[in-house]
Amino acid sequence: MKKFYFISGLGSTKESIQDFEKEMNQFGYEVQFIDIPGQYSNRDVKIQSEQHLIEWLSGEIPVGSNVVAF
Repeated sequence: MKKFYFISGLGSTKESIQDFEKEMNQFGYEVQFIDIPGQYSNRDVKIQSEQHLIEWLSGEIPVGSNVVAF
């Protein structure tokens, strides 16, 4: 199954994309939900600059991946 990365928005949770995830699964995609820094599972991640955010995202999402942000 191909992987699709979904970056959450403020207040967004994995539960809020369940319908989207089911649809993507039917097309052969696994959806990997990623909380933004400072939220939920990443609440301890502190971003100090745009460059730091880019570096953090690079560690979370492999280059060339399919990504959606909400």
